[in-house]
Amino acid sequence: MGLNETFWIQEPAPEIVARVKGAVGSAIPTIETWQSLWEASGLQDRVVRIHQIDGRQEIRGRLQWVGTRWALKGFYRLFLLYLKNPALRQSVKEMFDAPLDMLQQMGYGLFVGRK
Repeated sequence: MGLNETFWIQEPAPEIVARVKGAVGSAIPTIETWQSLWEASGLQDRVVRIHQIDGRQEIRGRLQWVGTRWALKGFYRLFLLYLKNPALRQSVKEMFDAPLDMLQQMGYGLFVGRK
């Protein structure tokens, strides 16, 4: 079994936790929470790889993965939706209203184990 999960490297301020929960629809746990859940999973040969999020590297990797042409089509469609959909505009505004160092407080883990 494998999971790719986002977590807080360190617990951020409560207002950041609330903002992210509102934007993604659920709370993001800390790495300690994920590790304790994984240890209690009952799986054997558990492996955990922890990575810090690097926004530039993430964007570069996704552009390489999907290709420039598809990415441009996606951005064009997002732009049109942004113009037409007030709820989307509000969501984008909230995302860009987040503290600039928020991604530095987040990471992701690759959790792999065998039953």
